[in-house]
Amino acid sequence: MNDSLKMESNEPLLPVSPEEVQRVLRELQTDEQTMVRAVEALQEWASQQQHLPRVSDPRLLRGLWLRRKCSLERTKEAVERYYAARSLVPEVFSSRDPTSPALQTAAKYLHYVAMPHLTPSLTAVIVFRYTGAPGWEFDPMLMFKLVFMVSEVRLRECFAQGEEIVMDMSNFTLGHITRVSPSMMKKVELCGMKAFSARMRSLHFVHAPSFVDTLLTLVKSAFAPKLASRIHVHSRGYEKLHEHIPPRFLPQECGGEAGPIAHISDMWYQKLVSWRDWYKEQESIKVDESKRVGNPPYSSDMFGLEGSFRKLDLD
Repeated sequence: MNDSLKMESNEPLLPVSPEEVQRVLRELQTDEQTMVRAVEALQEWASQQQHLPRVSDPRLLRGLWLRRKCSLERTKEAVERYYAARSLVPEVFSSRDPTSPALQTAAKYLHYVAMPHLTPSLTAVIVFRYTGAPGWEFDPMLMFKLVFMVSEVRLRECFAQGEEIVMDMSNFTLGHITRVSPSMMKKVELCGMKAFSARMRSLHFVHAPSFVDTLLTLVKSAFAPKLASRIHVHSRGYEKLHEHIPPRFLPQECGGEAGPIAHISDMWYQKLVSWRDWYKEQESIKVDESKRVGNPPYSSDMFGLEGSFRKLDLD
């Protein structure tokens, strides 16, 4: 097997054991040989699409194939949407140098981490926490840029079968929330679900503030009903959160046993810095619609650029 497609890893942030590899493959009713053949078929298909950039990283194709439940046709659509997003939502997918002053500062105050280990149900735990920063103007677009920079890494190196997302609202104010418009929220949700084929299993708001209803209205305006039904609000304590996610998979700020989130966040920032050259190389790698034969497998309003937003088709 191509070494670049090896799934086992001792990477501290994204370790993958041989047992987890086998469990993921069994869950998807596939095997490594089938995966390799699928990636080769997708590489051949991509090379024949004049409008697509050269897809040189087989890990991208593997990641999308696994997330699309091993369907070649659904993966082809995912590849199209992944590259289209870069042109359709440039505010998220451009200027992604992690060492730039803006992103350095954002990473200091905005902790967005994937916890190191998968849960027994093979889901990844994603935790977001704003530390509070007097004198720093909260910029939601920088926040979302960081989110998808982490997502790029995880798409290639993580094989979770869904995501449990925890939003720690301790230091958020109503002023922060009102900076996030419904259209911005919808773009972000569509980028995650369409461009990255993410599968949200649950979304938990902990330390929910008094203005939680305003926040829920904003989030639910962007989510399809099936996703909205997966939202949980925890105003006090962690007991209910721990019923969904065991403490050993959570940072200490969420009553967990996995250490302080600042340490994990710093590890993730260093990981992003190690990808700096890759982010800069990707700046111009996107779909060239002038070379496309036929219509794209998505509409121009998919990311909110025209008309009303479309509801997502969920698994």
